[in-house]
Amino acid sequence: MTKKRILLSAMMFLQFFMLPVWFVPIVPYVQSLEGGADWVLWCGLIMGFGTFTSPLVGMFADRFLNAEKVLALCDFAGAAVLSAAFFVRSPALLFALLLLAMCFYMPTWSLSAAIGMAHLPKEEFPRIRVFGTVGWVASGVFSFVGVRWFGIENFDTTAWIFACGAAASAAGGLLAFALPATPPAAKGTPVSVADALGLKALVLFKRPQFCAFAAVLLLAMIPFMWYNVYCAAYLKESGFRFLTITLSLGQVGEVGFMLLVPLIVSKWGYRGAFAIGIGALAFRNAAFASSCALGFAPGDYAGILVHGLIFGLLVVGSQMYIDDNAPKELRNQAQGLVNLLTAGVGVFLSNGIFDAVLAPRADGSRAWTAAYLAAFAVACVACVLSLVLIRRRPAAQRAPEGPRRGRELARAEWCESEESPKPDVSFVPAMERRRLTLLERAALSVAWKVYPKGEQIPVVFASRWGEIGTTLKLMRQMHDEGEMSPAGFSNSVHNAAPGHLSLLTGSKAPYTAVAAGAQTYEMGLLEASTYPGKVLFVYAEESTPEFYRPHFPDVRRARAEAILFDNGVA
Repeated sequence: MTKKRILLSAMMFLQFFMLPVWFVPIVPYVQSLEGGADWVLWCGLIMGFGTFTSPLVGMFADRFLNAEKVLALCDFAGAAVLSAAFFVRSPALLFALLLLAMCFYMPTWSLSAAIGMAHLPKEEFPRIRVFGTVGWVASGVFSFVGVRWFGIENFDTTAWIFACGAAASAAGGLLAFALPATPPAAKGTPVSVADALGLKALVLFKRPQFCAFAAVLLLAMIPFMWYNVYCAAYLKESGFRFLTITLSLGQVGEVGFMLLVPLIVSKWGYRGAFAIGIGALAFRNAAFASSCALGFAPGDYAGILVHGLIFGLLVVGSQMYIDDNAPKELRNQAQGLVNLLTAGVGVFLSNGIFDAVLAPRADGSRAWTAAYLAAFAVACVACVLSLVLIRRRPAAQRAPEGPRRGRELARAEWCESEESPKPDVSFVPAMERRRLTLLERAALSVAWKVYPKGEQIPVVFASRWGEIGTTLKLMRQMHDEGEMSPAGFSNSVHNAAPGHLSLLTGSKAPYTAVAAGAQTYEMGLLEASTYPGKVLFVYAEESTPEFYRPHFPDVRRARAEAILFDNGVA
């Protein structure tokens, strides 16, 4: 596992380690406070309120500040607020503090997803996201240690849950500064009122298929979020003692289920993945209903253990869907928008419906069976709608069945940032190095790291804009002087970078240069997949010249990526 993967995995671990220790038992804790019964519903809604800041925070990561730095600020702010909550015993003041904590915490779900998918292929994202699941399970250690080692009876209903959450949040903030740089993709572009409010991602609702996706996801979130808010209270009334640990059994199963997500999406598409996830959601509520009505205790455990399949296909699957469909310069905002739909609007609808169903009877009991049957019915409707409304991508738009991308042997990346303003090309002879353009330097710096020395490997070079800076300079020379530099012209051609690489490696293998508009990266990968045996794929873009920035919709910093594949024998 590379250093980058280790850091991204640790990020996921801590982001999902810091929440459940205090949020899972929040309803029982508030009920234990004097006058807390009147605030149970409001405290159950804090996750929903917190998501309203997600698109706004995502806008900052898209336009102004590196995503990992925004993540650090959110974690440190959350730690400070949770530290204050430790000393509060007023339900009203506690609600205000926890609402503020959630306003800082909820954007971290979309930020961590955007950071992870910015540095890894989308299909590999679940492999690091699974460490978030491990973190959620591991959070149960606070409850166990509190009871067994420190003798804190009923730990889950004491203020110590906030102290533990604050410590974990501070650790997450410190780690964020070590994460790979994720600069804002739209930095330098004009900011509109919609941008300032984090609402630019609403443009996605112009697409009928996104509307269908959002409607199905929102309907599914009604029974899904009710589980997150009220299941701890249900288990407590059913006689369970270690609430966090018991609910963490769902995350134990999630470790395995999470790794199946890319396989299911690849096999059946997002429509199939959502249908399977919502079908599992219906099964969970049927299992809980059977436990309530028939006293079938294994139903409780069955409903908890299937949580991983539901979460993986609905929540992580929706994050992958956004990464596939949202414009690059809006991905942080778009991830925040989906976070708002799932954990925000979904929570409000869920609590509004089920709080009325669960109103205490005269004897103090709650209608758990009726609530779970209602949740089962909603899930069934959502499952049917997912199959009817969400279309499979037409065959012409799906990736071809063959050829397929081969086994990845090595990968190297570089992105222009404060920490790495220039690519390292010290391996290029000095006389040749001084004539290299930024694009060539970026491409060569990553290609050299993964190219197997002494071998003859074909190269596929892809760049949407190519030598745009050099070309602009040459055009100005023609305008001002009536002629252009021959050396400059030789560096302006689209295949200059792979040509230099062939000279450095002494390779006589073929190389191809690809430019295909917005699909350049994907078409380059497709071209690389057609070669038998080993092939090197290199993608590079240079910083957009200031002259073009008012005209380009997606201003980006210079970046480069090289992947060495082995496609096997043709």
